[in-house]
Amino acid sequence: SDFSVNKGYGVNQWGESTHSDDNSIYDGSDLMKLLNPGYETNTDKSCLTTPVSDGTYYNCNNNADEDYESILVNNSLYWNSGSGKCYNGVNSKTANCNFTTTGLKSEAKSMIASEVWYLGTHSKNTDPYNGQMNASKLYEWEHSDNSGIQCTQNNTYCSTDVLGTTTWSGKVGLMSPSDYAYATGGGTEGLNTCLSNNPGYVASGSSITNWYYTYNTCISDDWLFNSAYQWTMAPRASSSDAHVVFRVYSSGFVDSGYASTAYGVRPVVHLNSNTIISRGIGTENDPYVLN
Repeated sequence: SDFSVNKGYGVNQWGESTHSDDNSIYDGSDLMKLLNPGYETNTDKSCLTTPVSDGTYYNCNNNADEDYESILVNNSLYWNSGSGKCYNGVNSKTANCNFTTTGLKSEAKSMIASEVWYLGTHSKNTDPYNGQMNASKLYEWEHSDNSGIQCTQNNTYCSTDVLGTTTWSGKVGLMSPSDYAYATGGGTEGLNTCLSNNPGYVASGSSITNWYYTYNTCISDDWLFNSAYQWTMAPRASSSDAHVVFRVYSSGFVDSGYASTAYGVRPVVHLNSNTIISRGIGTENDPYVLN
């Protein structure tokens, strides 16, 4: 987010919402605007000079209007197979992004449905990494009425008036933590064991059984695991932070990271009901072909 929203550290709110102080529109996360249609003319503020720190967070020089310029950024580039500017770090840091090869093409876009995505999370009074954090509990949290923005401390990372929502309607999202948990084949542990135990981070030596330390083949037999950091759509609730989102760690457990950080992005869509599998069995050598 820009410097006026949570001091540039971002918020864990994927879709459109409002600001509580004046009901003005918060139009959603930068990544959402990169992946989805309708933001082709999206502009945002960028520093004319290198941001400077006041000891707590960064500003554009004196943080006055003349210290910024407006640029086209995150403007539906993936949806339109375009190229341009993307955000890729805290303080509105940008990079050149080219999706002319990897972005969506017309035939693919015609198969994608606009659907409701669930963005609920645990209560801020619940430890998300305790023994309850298995596949079904993650799914329950995602469909709950708990939004990600639950912070109560007006500190550096909790200075936002953006209201959190628990659903979003749109075309392109990301996987959820429960998607990742349910994607395991069970490995040598067995599917029931993997689905019953915690895919999240726990400290070494903890008595809580988990995928990483106790049932490692739950990770190696998960088809969504790729040895890289990967974002999910799910916010993590916190009393002191408004910018924490669940991710999959490169070692394969579910952890959380800051919304302003650049991690791997694997777009997820829902298909229209008239989409068919014309051939293929869904393997790497014989993938599904959709029409």
